[in-house]
Amino acid sequence: FVDGSTRFFDISGRQPGDLRDREKFNVSIVGIDGGTTNGLFSQRDVIRDEALVGFAATIFIIIIWFLGVTAFAGPVMTLVVTPIERMIRLLSMLMRDPLGYQSTPRYKKFEAEEEEFIKNTKWT
Repeated sequence: FVDGSTRFFDISGRQPGDLRDREKFNVSIVGIDGGTTNGLFSQRDVIRDEALVGFAATIFIIIIWFLGVTAFAGPVMTLVVTPIERMIRLLSMLMRDPLGYQSTPRYKKFEAEEEEFIKNTKWT
């Protein structure tokens, strides 16, 4: 005050010493006559709300990420991994019998599996 006295007001029922540094907001105003007015405000509720929003956003992102991974795992298996595995099987048949591999029962089973695979998948 003008007479140099100090007056404290309650900060939402909390003492300033109970607040963390990031929860305090200090405003200092210097008047033309050189007098200083200091105001200490509690930002505890704002900081808590920001933390809750950050936590909720993290949980939301984890859920979206999990759903995305599960949604892409099936098509990746069907469109990438399975054809590579089939190609390796075909190459092993070619290595065993390069000229007559098409007449072997193993190759006929391979072709039947391919037809069944094409019928049962929605990604071809």
